[in-house]
Amino acid sequence: MQGHTNAYMLMYRKIGLPTVNVNIGEIPDYISEILDKEEKEEAIHFQLMKERESKMKVKIFYGDRIKVIETSRASTYEQLLEEVMKAFELTDKKENCRLRSYNVPNKIMMDTYTGKEKVILEELGVYPLKSLALEIKKDEDTFSEYDPNLIQIKINVWRTGINSLDEFSLNPIRIFVKKFAKLEELIEILEKTMGVSKEFILYFILTLRVGKKSSGGGSYYIEVLSTLEKAEKTLAHLKVNEGINLFVEDTRIKHPIAKDYNKSLGEEKCKWEIVSFILCIRNMN
Repeated sequence: MQGHTNAYMLMYRKIGLPTVNVNIGEIPDYISEILDKEEKEEAIHFQLMKERESKMKVKIFYGDRIKVIETSRASTYEQLLEEVMKAFELTDKKENCRLRSYNVPNKIMMDTYTGKEKVILEELGVYPLKSLALEIKKDEDTFSEYDPNLIQIKINVWRTGINSLDEFSLNPIRIFVKKFAKLEELIEILEKTMGVSKEFILYFILTLRVGKKSSGGGSYYIEVLSTLEKAEKTLAHLKVNEGINLFVEDTRIKHPIAKDYNKSLGEEKCKWEIVSFILCIRNMN
């Protein structure tokens, strides 16, 4: 016959105990010293944690130079500007320098902090690793305020010798235009920029359509914008957005190898399309 054992745990909680008051004089000196030491260490640790949490790094762009600067969330815009000027070793007048929010991919200076010089960074939305640009003007110049309705468009004008479509090689002209402007307004800007009558300007969006990964190739799709039916449409409708690359050419100038290229495909092609075709062939080889 087997026996069975059951185990029980009983827990008791005492309540209503009177508070015991201890006079400081009754506490042994060595215990007081231990408590004081622990209290000071805890205060130092708390202060270090507080300082560590309040610190952050921001990324500053100035021309082709970039610096990561450590500052405090509680610092004001004015204090950060002083730190930036010191980091870049600038001797310009403080009133001729300012920081702006920066769109890194499109290299566009955006919001300014005018009138908020005494506001702390945390309230300005300057968070850790926030990208800011340093802007400097001359004494006789005036800072312009950011217009959120303006977009930057990169204009790539065809020229001989182009062998790459990366931005560094293309070196586009950057222009600003209202995002809801009509295409014909952009055409007028192009006429002035290129010094060419609009009847000789061909402009379009060039998009790379990547092919299969195994082949490593791809093809360029061209969307021509210079058509009469599109002239009255807005840039927003045509999806001409912030930072887009527009490819432009003077139709009177012929590509050096246009004859051979057109002969092989049997139709007239624009010069940028010839460039893109050559690059695609080169990438596949």
